[in-house]
Amino acid sequence: MALNIKEVGSRARNEESLKIGVESLLRNFATSYQITVDPYYEYTFISGKRTDALYGHVIIEYEPPGTLKKESRRENAVKQVKDYISEAAETIENRSQFFGITLDGINIVFVRYVSTKKDWHVTRTFDINIESVR
Repeated sequence: MALNIKEVGSRARNEESLKIGVESLLRNFATSYQITVDPYYEYTFISGKRTDALYGHVIIEYEPPGTLKKESRRENAVKQVKDYISEAAETIENRSQFFGITLDGINIVFVRYVSTKKDWHVTRTFDINIESVR
């Protein structure tokens, strides 16, 4: 899966083509394991904010290929994911039930609210590889 995502990322010309390619990979992966997935794309919250993909309690935010290594892009993407989790959860108590991912086809960042610490846990930017997408 990691190699396929990187291949899509290397070919993608923009965020939308990355999203289409990775979403196809995710659907094929789920189907091969007889897992039914029914994500919402461009899911719009009451605030008008829109996430790229919502898989139950997993939020995926795509970024243009290769841009997450830039600190300003990473910070913006992480802020978006935190906002989406906060809005989807509706209450602080429910935030920890959600998990956020932002990826650009080459790099990936994970975001989660840790209720015991009452704070966000944001990973460093990882290269997409077998270990990071496990």
